[in-house]
Amino acid sequence: MDYNPTNYSIKFPSRLQPKIELSTLNHTNASLFGYAKTPTSWPYTYSRRAEFSIGLFFTPELINYQAEPKETKKSYYLDLLIDYHRNSFLLRSGLGMSLSEDNGNYAIDYETYDSIGYYYNITSFSVIPGNPDSIVFNTSVEGVYDSIDHNTVENPENQYFYINIPLLVGYKVLEHRRFSCTLMGGPVFSILIHENEHGVSFSDPEAISINIENNTPKRIKTNWQMMVTLGLHYKISNKMSFALEPTYRQYIKTVYND
Repeated sequence: MDYNPTNYSIKFPSRLQPKIELSTLNHTNASLFGYAKTPTSWPYTYSRRAEFSIGLFFTPELINYQAEPKETKKSYYLDLLIDYHRNSFLLRSGLGMSLSEDNGNYAIDYETYDSIGYYYNITSFSVIPGNPDSIVFNTSVEGVYDSIDHNTVENPENQYFYINIPLLVGYKVLEHRRFSCTLMGGPVFSILIHENEHGVSFSDPEAISINIENNTPKRIKTNWQMMVTLGLHYKISNKMSFALEPTYRQYIKTVYND
């Protein structure tokens, strides 16, 4: 658009009025769009402001334990997270708690007084009259008993409670109306705060000796993980969104001492 008048004032919305006012264009042909494209002329309110959001997340998780035999256990996370948005980039951190399940390992050795066989006990004998070379033995069957060793393993389910501190960086790869998609990743630091190891009890009325050895591996107090998340967000209103975030978590080192 070209504006030919020598004096011209442009009216803007009230929120922009203090920032822009064009007047006295002393040109016979002045391009308004040429002026607007000049970077130094952009008002700072045109740039997208940074935003903060806070979210409460509940995450059920399946943990694949690589010990033999391989098992899959459950874990549950409850996190209060803060997102810092800047254009299409995102920085996330916060604080959370988690409960992880794992098997204990208890070796139980005990002895019982059991039968290991039998023998024939001679109770009496007699000579057959008229046949001195023949002897008749009277016997009874007697059992043989001894202490027998038995071994078994019990695997009760233990629980471990952690505090988690994530630090994720993300980028919004898609935004369409109310729906957006963000790819995030980064480290998570975990601190073990409580162990709920149930132990085992064993009794056998025929046992004469019982020994229980706890072979459950001890966990280290802190560990690191790397996490990758695909964030699917649906804006319910201008101030509230629903998020569904499938997540893969890889432990950097073993959580066990040994």
